[in-house]
Amino acid sequence: MNSKLFLISTLLFAQVVNAQTTKPPAINEIDRLCQKYKGMDSVEITNAYGTFYAYISVEFNDEGKPKEISISGSVAGAEIQAVERFINDIIIQKKAKGYHEVNSDFIPTGYNIALTKGYLYTRISKKYQDTEPIHLGNGFDPIPSMHYIEFSVTDGDVKRAAGKGSNNIDF
Repeated sequence: MNSKLFLISTLLFAQVVNAQTTKPPAINEIDRLCQKYKGMDSVEITNAYGTFYAYISVEFNDEGKPKEISISGSVAGAEIQAVERFINDIIIQKKAKGYHEVNSDFIPTGYNIALTKGYLYTRISKKYQDTEPIHLGNGFDPIPSMHYIEFSVTDGDVKRAAGKGSNNIDF
């Protein structure tokens, strides 16, 4: 009798421990971001350096599943520092999640950075621009040139990109 009671209590204890340690299934990063920004076409981003607005866009594969989500925009003046901080924070966040930098292209007018983690990728692009001074021809000083940047951060899933149109080849 004692051995049966011991066996039953051990099995019950094992079930309780297993139930407490079982994790819910991991959600795909692209699905998580699409859920977070669902129905939004723009977002206000605020950090210690300021506030700016960015556009959100989602691309879908032929099965209707999201394959890529982007946040992009252009800013000028004091907002440039806020975007610089935002991009820096995204890079730190992605590396903390296990992404690895696989490609960096630094040019005098900006840069492109690519990070990957398995089938997931992040592309970050920043481009500096200067407008030409505007001469109105009315005897007043021209409107000075303006320094601004264009930026984009794109998260994607290579495995989902083709949808049903992809096939596995053994080579």
